[in-house]
Amino acid sequence: PPPPPPPPPPPPPSPSPGAQVFFTNAGDSREDASIVFPTTTMTYSIPSAFNIYGTNNPNYFRSHRYSSTSFGYKISGFDRNKTYKIDLWFAEQYTPNCRVGQRVFDIFVNDVKRKSDLDVFAAKGCETAHVESYSLKPSSSGMFEVILSKKVENPMISYIEITEVGNSPPALSPPPPPPTTAPTPSSPSQSFGVNGFVLVNADTNRDIPGGLDYDGSTQNFNIRVTVEGKDRISSVSIELFGPVRESRTEGVAPYSAFGDRNGNFLGKNLPPGRYVITAFATDSNGNKSPSYSRSFAIGNGRRFLRSRFQ
Repeated sequence: PPPPPPPPPPPPPSPSPGAQVFFTNAGDSREDASIVFPTTTMTYSIPSAFNIYGTNNPNYFRSHRYSSTSFGYKISGFDRNKTYKIDLWFAEQYTPNCRVGQRVFDIFVNDVKRKSDLDVFAAKGCETAHVESYSLKPSSSGMFEVILSKKVENPMISYIEITEVGNSPPALSPPPPPPTTAPTPSSPSQSFGVNGFVLVNADTNRDIPGGLDYDGSTQNFNIRVTVEGKDRISSVSIELFGPVRESRTEGVAPYSAFGDRNGNFLGKNLPPGRYVITAFATDSNGNKSPSYSRSFAIGNGRRFLRSRFQ
């Protein structure tokens, strides 16, 4: 007689308590956008050179999905009889929004408001991971619906992770915060960092009054970085985003976006458009100051305008 057929393969094991059963990196090219609603949302990302603090997985937080209106995710396929832990991760990477009250939104999960007035920058600061966690069962259809409800500016999210409730920590639990190197209030002489930007006429090598606000015939510009605690500073890193992109590290004052030659500023023509300039200082021990940023726009009349945008 023919040999008996081989036994069927065993069914795949069910996730153990605490195991990750769903995740999505919001704004990443591999994200399944079909679970996002409405379809008019947008994505934003920052270069890998920018660090994200408070997590072992900074790559998950260098992008986010955002919208000019409320938006959300519909995530299905869960056992309606089980309890799950939903971790919603955020990081304020958009430096012009690194101010208290600049981006505020509510969080709803399955039609229940779970968080009111979330301000990620107020909670953790700029470029730092922040998590909101909730334990609950899915809907009767096995779905979780997460809605980020707009209040001020554009709601956003960087990462969603769902695990079965258990004793194991979520995969993205942040490590303990690193020891701070910030100076104490009683020692102001120890502080250092970037505290402003000044527009420079590179033809005359002189500052243009009014910061980044200008209306005139000059077209050959540089942007000088002002600092505090100059005796501690060993370098200043500067990045300009917009129609002109520039990234440089200056080791000797004057620190500027386009550099200088023996103190004479080199210039560039900045075409009309929106720009963000950001800079931070580093001391001789490798300690970095907080990033300082300004957004501005140049119109067809070559006027520098204060603006806020994303």
